[in-house]
Amino acid sequence: PSIEANINWLPYFLDKNLPEEGKLVRDYYVQNYGDPNAGEQMNPDLVRAGENCDIDFKTHYVGMERYRPTILSHRLIEYAKEQGKQDAMVEELFHMYYEEGK
Repeated sequence: PSIEANINWLPYFLDKNLPEEGKLVRDYYVQNYGDPNAGEQMNPDLVRAGENCDIDFKTHYVGMERYRPTILSHRLIEYAKEQGKQDAMVEELFHMYYEEGK
């Protein structure tokens, strides 16, 4: 059967307290998980899941040195929603962040 759905992306902050300049990934892992190498345990599953969906987390995301706050991205997504282009904006932001490391 054919199903019609409307998607409305809502903001979700993994860490709403990240400073504007971001935080080094290793420092983030120590603060949140108590282990600077926590990503080494989590990332292989993420990479495998991405491979099943043609998403390349390995090239840029896994080696990312700094996590940055996402508030500006959320504002841009909301603006795109007003223009009727929210889904396309989210897809592009995900691609830029996770696959291009921008």
